[in-house]
Amino acid sequence: MSVIVRTKDRILLLKRAIESIIEQSYRNWEIILVNNGGDVNQIKELLHSFDSNVIDRIRLINIEGNNYMEVATNIGLKNSSGDFIALLDDDDTWDKEFLTSCMNILLSDSSIGGVVTQTMLVYERLESNEVREIDREIFNRKLSKVSLFKLLRCNLFTSNSFVYRKKLLDIVGIYDENLPVLGDWEFNIRFLMHSNIKVIKRPLAYYHKRVLNQSGDSYSNTNINEHIKWDKKIRRKYAAKFMRSRYFLFGFFIWGWGIVNNLKRKVIGLKGEISNEYLDSY
Repeated sequence: MSVIVRTKDRILLLKRAIESIIEQSYRNWEIILVNNGGDVNQIKELLHSFDSNVIDRIRLINIEGNNYMEVATNIGLKNSSGDFIALLDDDDTWDKEFLTSCMNILLSDSSIGGVVTQTMLVYERLESNEVREIDREIFNRKLSKVSLFKLLRCNLFTSNSFVYRKKLLDIVGIYDENLPVLGDWEFNIRFLMHSNIKVIKRPLAYYHKRVLNQSGDSYSNTNINEHIKWDKKIRRKYAAKFMRSRYFLFGFFIWGWGIVNNLKRKVIGLKGEISNEYLDSY
């Protein structure tokens, strides 16, 4: 099992994410830690605070510049050695039973390509270099099945709630490095076109969202307007692609869902439900 952790200058949160992996009841893991242009000295100092048996299972990879997140994802995939892949960004965490629950299903049934759990949204605020939880709620509480029809509306699950077989990348392909956001949604669409995904109806993945952070620093979550912009581009791409394939009707579905989503935004604005429609990684 390879856990790919993408990070950039969020040492406080990165420590929490690594500890979340260490505390997993499933023990057969490695960490591919991809530093996407951040301060490598801070990361090395943090790693030295862990026991040697943990450090030996962490492979630190540094890449230059400010790359899109999926560049870091693909570098992590290239350097992974496990048969199964999970993504855990530096600001997110897992329940102690997350990996065990997912791996039990994948190891018991070879026909299942991937497993997702429900996700707990954890709203938090950074205060004096400490993280304070504000509130929490289950994201997509009704999630019980992942269908392509529903996935074309919006992302049904967070990137850190998904564990899948690495060999499927040979037919699904890697992540789209040209996408600054929503790369996980676009990847999930391709994945579901080639394989199935089973759902565990328990919120074992924790997606942390910083609230009321006006500083725009590296600890902030991604911008909602950027998500809306790239949502439209992805929909145009797949509407054309589906209409030229055996998935002809899905071309109308992804385009139609875009219209429906736009109408909802005009009614409720860019707050409320829309804030959870575009969950994405750092």
